[in-house]
Amino acid sequence: MRLRVLILTIIVLILTSSAPIASSGNSPEAVLVYIEPASLKVRPQEEFTINVMVNPRGVGISAGEIEVRFNHSAFEAVNVSLGNLFGKSPLVLKRSINNTVGLVWCVAARIGSTHPPTPPSSFIKIRFRVRSNAASGKYMIRLSKIGLSDENFRDITSMRTSSSLITIVAPPTTPTTQIIPTTIITQIWYTSTIISTTTQRPAINIFHVIIILGALIIIATLTLLMLSKRRRKPRVVAIR
Repeated sequence: MRLRVLILTIIVLILTSSAPIASSGNSPEAVLVYIEPASLKVRPQEEFTINVMVNPRGVGISAGEIEVRFNHSAFEAVNVSLGNLFGKSPLVLKRSINNTVGLVWCVAARIGSTHPPTPPSSFIKIRFRVRSNAASGKYMIRLSKIGLSDENFRDITSMRTSSSLITIVAPPTTPTTQIIPTTIITQIWYTSTIISTTTQRPAINIFHVIIILGALIIIATLTLLMLSKRRRKPRVVAIR
């Protein structure tokens, strides 16, 4: 860590065009390095952004190195960008993403002299995507390594860090609606029509039979009456 910060210090000293700034003394308060948001709820395939923030608390920040660890089975880092901790156009010496082990690594420095105090600013911004097969639960995104140099390129040894707790929640369950294919609906309709027609036909045939039988009975009755009248008619016998 000290070797890397020393290399950064040499590079920045070469790039610095102004005279060295007098030491303002170390701040009695520890520099704060934390992740925003501190907690967040996300769902599978959702994207979110975290900021690694630095509050120098009175000192100047000339250079820094940071490593952010995350659970690679739950998240994947899709983008890393520099914040404004080192000015508008910082010197980026290292910026990499390793989604195989779950690591984001960044090394950057300010170009030119550092005038304390550096205001609280973002070191880096990381955009993550929740994996589609990520299990529900709580996951920590943490700072595994942090190194900062003050306005006189000395290591800042008094720091307090905090992580971010990301909770993956299961997507809402929606009731599934079974869609019946049109061919099945047509078949059901056709079958029901056949059954309905079949059950109605006997009623129609019986009705017809009853009418026919009634007509036959009436015809037979009338025929019998006519025959009986003819038989009752007296015979005329001639007398000679």
